[in-house]
Amino acid sequence: MSRITTPPKTHHRFPALALAVIFVILLTACEDFYTDSLPTPDVAQPTPANVQVGNPAEILEETARALLATRLGISPDAPRKILFEDETWTDRNPGCYPEPDSITGAYLIPGYRLLMQYDGTLYEYDADQGAGTGALCESALQLVPVEPARNIVRATESTESDLETIYVLRSEEDVAEFNSTRSGMASIAVDEIEWA
Repeated sequence: MSRITTPPKTHHRFPALALAVIFVILLTACEDFYTDSLPTPDVAQPTPANVQVGNPAEILEETARALLATRLGISPDAPRKILFEDETWTDRNPGCYPEPDSITGAYLIPGYRLLMQYDGTLYEYDADQGAGTGALCESALQLVPVEPARNIVRATESTESDLETIYVLRSEEDVAEFNSTRSGMASIAVDEIEWA
């Protein structure tokens, strides 16, 4: 009786094991090489000495009014509050918030934006969430006066539909007259405009 012997297959296992080890080494080496995420920015927190206790909206409004009164030589009660909102100041969108000295590179500063209006001009005040550090913007947004609509809308006596003409309806009576005299058209949108 002859016996058939087969050689051990260890020589086939060695290349597969070597390839698996090389693959694992490459995966760990390249793990941080390709990434779609941006570096995590530093989040600046207000220093305890600059944190104001109370309602941030009231604190910032009082501070902005005092700064505007000093800059413009007016009463602190003269400006009108227009907007108060949460904002995050970054190195790409710093607003008027003073750039932090302790942070280099990308940063996030949770805070607030306050808009005040005086004499047709908007003024912005930016602060951090502690409401103790902030700045009044140097630039101001000037409101542009708008011509009255009656000077830019042409009146037409024709009852035919004219889809290129804009009709300004100033009251409910105008809407009723428009809908009754123009059978091929109807008012489809109403925008309320407050005229000064």
